[in-house]
Amino acid sequence: PTAEHALAESIREKIATLRPHLLDFLRLDEPAPRQALTLAEWSQPIALRSLLATWSDHIYRHQPTLPREQKPLLSLWAQWYIGLLVPPLMLALLNEPQGLSLAPEH
Repeated sequence: PTAEHALAESIREKIATLRPHLLDFLRLDEPAPRQALTLAEWSQPIALRSLLATWSDHIYRHQPTLPREQKPLLSLWAQWYIGLLVPPLMLALLNEPQGLSLAPEH
């Protein structure tokens, strides 16, 4: 196996031991879903606006008369995104001797 595959397996084993629920959404050394975007892609202003508009439609679907506020929506987006990514990344960074690439294009 490649070095990347071995690192992914090592991280996967540690996560499975310490916080197995994180593997419900985390993919390591696997193809990303067809519709997935990298951080570099979704953080582009046009892509982010489109994602936030879709998310806003979902959030406000039962309250269509409420004004849509951008700041709370961005705050929720950040909490959701960071809440999903930071725990497994911190676990991997703190438990692996080899560093991970956290470049936005990945």
